[in-house]
Amino acid sequence: MTLKFISGAVIAVVSLVAAPVSAAPIQVDYGSIRADSAEDFQGFPVGGLPSNPFDFGDFSYSSAMLPRVTTSLCGSPGDVCLIDGFNIRAPRTFSAFTPGATFFGFELSPLFDRNVFTVEVTGLSGVASFDISGSGFFGFGDLAGLVSLSIVNNGFAGGASNYALDELIVQLDPVSDIPLPAALPLFLAGIAGVGGAARRRRKLKV
Repeated sequence: MTLKFISGAVIAVVSLVAAPVSAAPIQVDYGSIRADSAEDFQGFPVGGLPSNPFDFGDFSYSSAMLPRVTTSLCGSPGDVCLIDGFNIRAPRTFSAFTPGATFFGFELSPLFDRNVFTVEVTGLSGVASFDISGSGFFGFGDLAGLVSLSIVNNGFAGGASNYALDELIVQLDPVSDIPLPAALPLFLAGIAGVGGAARRRRKLKV
């Protein structure tokens, strides 16, 4: 019985070590994201970006038509923000994140708050979709690392309106190996103790 228990425990430990810590893309509070990289478009002239996709350094952005920098639809007067002037319902995608990017945040400013948006987050741990609506600041991420984030405007019962994106922030974390569970040393010590007790019992029987 003891040997069977030890064998089962060893198999469990091997499985525990071999399997990565479970993770998935998540939605987080914008204010909880550390802004290691930020873009507010203040340094861009009003008008179309030079290319599509456009490389911002720590990520790139692409949309169905040539994305534009504008002062319209921005969250506050005097702000400069990013829009796509023609394809309101087409995906707008952030990708090519710098290795180590784990969280991404943005300010969303739709013309009408009734619009419902689907945000699809692709990370190294998998893919997840989230529905958001209204004006405000939103954050998403994947502890394993971000691959891409796409925003689709589903509109509302009466149609759909354009929207702007601003105050983009990225949190960068060092790329490292996944640590072993903290309880693993205690678990292994317990198995060793059970094995020692079994050997002592066998010696006493001889």
